[in-house]
Amino acid sequence: PVQIKLFFGFILMLLFSTDTLMAQVPAAEQNLDWFRSFFSKDVLVSRADQLDQNNALIQEAMLAKDSLQLAHLYKEQAMLYLFRVRQADMAMESFIKALTIEEKLNLQNEKVFSHLGMAKVFEDVSDYTRATESLNSAIAENEKHQDYNILFYILNQKGRIGVLENDTTSALEDFKQALAVKEHLDEPEMVGDVLLSMAHFYQKQTRYGEALEYFKQTLSIRREYQNRFDEAGTLNDIGELYALMNNDMRALANHEAALSIRLQLKDKR
Repeated sequence: PVQIKLFFGFILMLLFSTDTLMAQVPAAEQNLDWFRSFFSKDVLVSRADQLDQNNALIQEAMLAKDSLQLAHLYKEQAMLYLFRVRQADMAMESFIKALTIEEKLNLQNEKVFSHLGMAKVFEDVSDYTRATESLNSAIAENEKHQDYNILFYILNQKGRIGVLENDTTSALEDFKQALAVKEHLDEPEMVGDVLLSMAHFYQKQTRYGEALEYFKQTLSIRREYQNRFDEAGTLNDIGELYALMNNDMRALANHEAALSIRLQLKDKR
């Protein structure tokens, strides 16, 4: 956490540096699927190899003076540090490098994901105020080309942070705003993510009946879109809720159902 605060002392200096690079070759596309792919635990390449490959590509992009590719690679490096190596300070440094280039080239879409990544760093170190600030910055950048899938995702993250901060009013407002745009989603399955967040919200408030209803709605969506991995996670959550409600039989039944799915998924690998 101390290192992260120090990095922010250099943000303005980095953003207004006069050493501007010119993009020559289009970078690989960055989108919500790309961002969420780093949350997967199914990684076939070792962490060290991933970082080594990334560093080699960064050197190539620097020699080619390919700013767009370099910004993308710095952001990929940041995500590797954050989700694969769990080094928040290194992740923040790489996000800042990416954002510096994106500011110079006015790359709104790319800036959205830099701010989203920085929000995850702040969340990991329990700096929820700055996490919310970063998410608000992501919303502001997204407004310039209004991607509803991204907006929905950001609002869900803001609501989650609100729950962590015990800011129930803000959390519910963010969840409601997200659901208000669900008709515009290209990926309707995403609605289950907000319903799941609301279930956890009500569970934390010990409003177990409402929590159970939202968990069941989430489970229905997971099954509708045949998302077996998240179906197992939701069943496990329902089992935990039943345990809190002192209904041990239903708790066990849901845990067993979750385990059965996970064993099936493991056998298919």
